[in-house]
Amino acid sequence: MAPPLRRVDPYVPKAPAEPRFRAWPALNQPEHLRAVLPGARSRPALDDSASGRALAALFGDADTLQARFARALAARKALDRKEFFECFETLAYARSSLLPTEPILCDVAGGNGLTAALFALFESRRFSQVVVMDPNKPASWAAVVDALEEVAPWAAAKLSYLEEPLDGQTSLPPGCAVICVHGCGSLTDAVISSAASSRAASIALMPCCYASCVGALRAPKVLRRQLGVSAAADIQRTYELERHGFHVNWRTIPSSVTPMNRLILARRIAEISAGAVSAAPRS
Repeated sequence: MAPPLRRVDPYVPKAPAEPRFRAWPALNQPEHLRAVLPGARSRPALDDSASGRALAALFGDADTLQARFARALAARKALDRKEFFECFETLAYARSSLLPTEPILCDVAGGNGLTAALFALFESRRFSQVVVMDPNKPASWAAVVDALEEVAPWAAAKLSYLEEPLDGQTSLPPGCAVICVHGCGSLTDAVISSAASSRAASIALMPCCYASCVGALRAPKVLRRQLGVSAAADIQRTYELERHGFHVNWRTIPSSVTPMNRLILARRIAEISAGAVSAAPRS
């Protein structure tokens, strides 16, 4: 006699599966991942070391834009492995959700600018301008731009850097798309506030450093106790985004790249114009 079927309780959440690498699928094999990521803070270099040979095998000699840009970045030792793979996976997981009504992407707290460079390169039809907004321009920005100019000068021409303080009053272009990778603490909450007041069309956020951030302090204490500070803060941020007229989804990039790997993706819900309402037939 067959055992009875077990009913799935819809109120019990499933344990999330570990997300897979999308930009570099070979890293889904543990042996390849261990060889390529021996240390998160070491810089990718195509040298004769074991990790250098693993990177060369990963990037290959293909003539694709992704492989050529990766090799150009590694040749300049532009940034460390964590940031390198973090930016590529963020692009892979967030690109389909960033739908602007104006062809502008603002990378808030964009630092070295690699995320912005990747969007300029691979989403050129969607964005004619990609602006990095950060109060401090690091030296690695020049290396990233130099690598992009070697591979795709037309994409580098879309990039600009705006050095100014970031807070909830930061002005963003109406209808733009906004991305913020690891906006530390309450910076993520300030980006939500600025994007909402500027009527940004879509947002992608990867928060970090949750202790004492605005989202955590506003979340009910019971959620912080039962779910943890990070989940409670991001639930509160989700409510805030929904209140401002966004539809929100959560995704995660591989935790082997960064433990702060949750992506909050928000798109503004289309409003029915007054003209469309007035043109609707009356019953």
